[in-house]
Amino acid sequence: MSAWAYDSQLRDLETPNTLLGVATRRARGSDLIFLATGPDATSLAMAQNTVHMLARLGLEGHAMLLADSLETCERVGERILGADACFWTSRMLGKPHSHTQSQSHTQSHSHSHAQVSGRATR
Repeated sequence: MSAWAYDSQLRDLETPNTLLGVATRRARGSDLIFLATGPDATSLAMAQNTVHMLARLGLEGHAMLLADSLETCERVGERILGADACFWTSRMLGKPHSHTQSQSHTQSHSHSHAQVSGRATR
């Protein structure tokens, strides 16, 4: 069993006291930097770039990576910020919020267009 598999519940921020433990270890005073990422290459590259900027400021030790899943932590956590700094939450949405919003916007826009078109033809 890998350390990640054994540790998976401890890396879920929904597990009691996990966030408190992370904050205790990584916070600078009362500040803790959250970097959120998804599994796609663009999100991961942006997180990596942010970590490089934080390193130049001497702040990477006060940051944590919030990934979309344990699998993402297993795959990239150590490379981006360190294995002990990658966490996930079991409350993370199954569909990205932007995907949900774009579908909602498209449906709403289509509905509004139909209403406007209906008025225009009366």
